[in-house]
Amino acid sequence: MPLISLRLGNAYFSTGEYEKALTAFSSYMSSGKISTTMQKEVERKMESCHFAADAINNPVEFEPKRLSNKVNSVFDEYWPSLSIDLQQLIITRLITAPGQQPQEDFYLSEYENDDGWGTAQPVAEINTRENEGAQAVSADGTILFFTACNRRGGAGSCDIYYSVRRNDRWSSPLNAGNKVNSVYWEAQPSFSSDGRYLYFTSNRPGGKGKRDIWRAECLGFDSSGKLKWNEPVNLGDSINTPGNETSPFIHTGNLDFYFSSDYHIGMGGFDLFMSRLINDSVFSKARNLGYPVNTYSDEQGLHIGADGLTAYFSSQRDSLTGLDI
Repeated sequence: MPLISLRLGNAYFSTGEYEKALTAFSSYMSSGKISTTMQKEVERKMESCHFAADAINNPVEFEPKRLSNKVNSVFDEYWPSLSIDLQQLIITRLITAPGQQPQEDFYLSEYENDDGWGTAQPVAEINTRENEGAQAVSADGTILFFTACNRRGGAGSCDIYYSVRRNDRWSSPLNAGNKVNSVYWEAQPSFSSDGRYLYFTSNRPGGKGKRDIWRAECLGFDSSGKLKWNEPVNLGDSINTPGNETSPFIHTGNLDFYFSSDYHIGMGGFDLFMSRLINDSVFSKARNLGYPVNTYSDEQGLHIGADGLTAYFSSQRDSLTGLDI
């Protein structure tokens, strides 16, 4: 039956068995009565199978190293972000325990030279009994943007908040306001090093697909000490698709832009992509970062140090420890 072939193809694709997926998809396509929508979807997945097989045969130079257990744990760690001096690493950790709701909190690790990264400690000033995650630090280290959901006074399900560092302490978080946030879902901020743009993910109306990447121009602080913004702008067709685009990251030079997508041609799941800002508002066609940077699993949350030499990202490459940095 055609439906069985489709399901088999999807199952093989999700586990990286690309040749078997191609065979199953081909069987489905030759079965006859297929809607135009499904035909386009299966053609896209078949193109991804061809891309993935070629990528595996032509791997990029890549030697991923899992950070030590001072940073990673048996829980999931993701959304790494670095200070511009490369001395502080902030991550999100998802703590799960039997009979308790999963809890996302921020942890901070400091670089200890020859010993590498030190033991990650909770960021007590910002962590609450609610969830905090998907953070980004301004270049000067004074503003921390992050995502929190279902908070009193919030605009929607998940909003972007920020905290300002003064006298070596983080202020109480403030909602980024009703231009950045909406009654929909906003998350995963990235702040340009020149302090001009906040990039983020949202499923608000007016996008290209399910979740798109947007950016809002920052106009600085108002007289009450709150950040002001222009209306957010969608990043357009080079970046956004009918699927999901997530985890935006703009590098220090404000030209190289990285993100994850589950729709652009790739290895499967969420892949990491790169685009370049050609002028102030136009992005080049997205380029898949290749294998083995990307796999059939989800790769998200890429952060590249200001020196351009080391990238940090989250991926599940060990079933025993889940997502790690």
